[in-house]
Amino acid sequence: MLKELQIEDFALIDSMQLSFDAGFSVLTGETGAGKSIIIDALSLLLGQRASTEMIRSGADSAIVEASFAYPNSAAALLEEWGIDGAEDLVISRIVHRNGRSKCRIGGRLVSVAQLSELGPHMVDVLGQHHQQYLLASEAHLELLDSFGDQQFCDAKEEMARKYRRLQDTDRQLQTLRQDERERLRRMDLLQFQLEEIEAAGFAEDEEEALRQEESRLSNAERIQNTLYSTYAAMHDGTETHGGILEMLSQIASELASIQDCDDDLKSMADMFQDSLVQLEEVSRDLRTFAERYESDPERLSVVAERLRLLHDLKRKYGDTIAEINAYAEGCREELETLSKHSQHMDELEDQQRRLQDQCGQLAAKLSSHRAALAETLESRVEEELADLNMKKTVFRVDLESDNAGLSATGCDSVEFKISANVGEELKPLSKVASGGELSRIMLALKAILSRVDSVPTLVFDEVDTGIGGRTAHNVAEKLRTLAQQAQVLCVTHLPVIAGQADQQYSIEKEIVGERTRVTVQPLSDQGRVTELIRMLGSDGRDQAVVEHARSLVKKLH
Repeated sequence: MLKELQIEDFALIDSMQLSFDAGFSVLTGETGAGKSIIIDALSLLLGQRASTEMIRSGADSAIVEASFAYPNSAAALLEEWGIDGAEDLVISRIVHRNGRSKCRIGGRLVSVAQLSELGPHMVDVLGQHHQQYLLASEAHLELLDSFGDQQFCDAKEEMARKYRRLQDTDRQLQTLRQDERERLRRMDLLQFQLEEIEAAGFAEDEEEALRQEESRLSNAERIQNTLYSTYAAMHDGTETHGGILEMLSQIASELASIQDCDDDLKSMADMFQDSLVQLEEVSRDLRTFAERYESDPERLSVVAERLRLLHDLKRKYGDTIAEINAYAEGCREELETLSKHSQHMDELEDQQRRLQDQCGQLAAKLSSHRAALAETLESRVEEELADLNMKKTVFRVDLESDNAGLSATGCDSVEFKISANVGEELKPLSKVASGGELSRIMLALKAILSRVDSVPTLVFDEVDTGIGGRTAHNVAEKLRTLAQQAQVLCVTHLPVIAGQADQQYSIEKEIVGERTRVTVQPLSDQGRVTELIRMLGSDGRDQAVVEHARSLVKKLH
């Protein structure tokens, strides 16, 4: 149930906060006052596509936030998203001028897709576009299925699963049934690629080792010269100076000669002597390494050639040796599949036949269920329409089954047909229904569906289009009855509908300074009387109209 709705800088609304109760609430106001803006704002929280045009002129962003009673039907979904259950669930959405939007559920950032997935558990908005939806025969099957019980839903889900498996099997068979020459060409290509990779035989850590070896071999002469010159400097020295080790040895002797004079001097002398020993070891290593460190042009050529080969393989098969080897593994698996072409095809054809039989049986089961649903729906819709002043209307569910036309929903096609007047033949809704009739049919379907539906809030956007008189009164009573099962919000122009509401909100458009803004105010009983007088087309001077407005409000008290 919707409890609170807060809107800032949305369309013509600068700031608005509304509280809603259970039962039946109506939004009323002059034509063009902006009643549908409230519905549009609420729809944003249900995952509707956002537009920067929604942002109030001069503002950087539009903000819509609402508090709902925690939806038990969505508990598993919210738990999956890591959103803890609470007494209330707060949903918010900010639309920025740069086109970006931020969505939050229970304070956690979520995607618009998640809002769309959660929305059907929270609010059902029915308006003019739903009437167009009702005209599309493609939607009638979905509407009929909405009245199915859990057993029917389970069968429908199983049908969808089996059909997806059948489609996957069909795709695999189609691939296998490709031209035999194409299969052989593919096998030749895979075999060539696999042999090329296997012949190279690269280990996953080989590239780094090759690059290090290439660097060492490419610089062999420079390295050797540096080692020899360093060794010579340490041992041979120059014409004017002895080697570094000779000089350091003399220094060590001099330090040793005074070390007995002070304990600290002895410590330093020992440290110097130890360093000298280490340098002598390094010098021996330098000579040994220099003697065996020789250039090897042939090995360098081999290493360079192997790196070039690796470069070619990376260009064709992957960015790393691991990816190249993974590609090779894919070649092996595909070759194995293609080599078992006949055996695999036989297995898939058997599987295809089994799945076709299973889908056929499930489709027949669904058809039987739908036939029973259709009969029940026909009688219930006619009962609801009778309450809505369409007593002579005949409503039929035209159910046709085509066993050759399997789909994820079975093999049925559905079209709703009506005869609104005695003696007229049944015709599709799209050909005979007026706007007022469509509104009532939609209301009748929703009244029936609400008995099995768990959506806590129903929003009707001008469902009273094209009706008046006794029909309007019946629609008002139907909406009020519906509000006993779910919270109902309705945008209406009709005073008889507004009079049946538990709460009424007045929407006005006003000019403040040089800016237009929309305001919404909850009405007291007296405020409702004043608004109903306006809706009745009076300026309040006709006492009969005033009394009529008062009577509409008093009926609920």
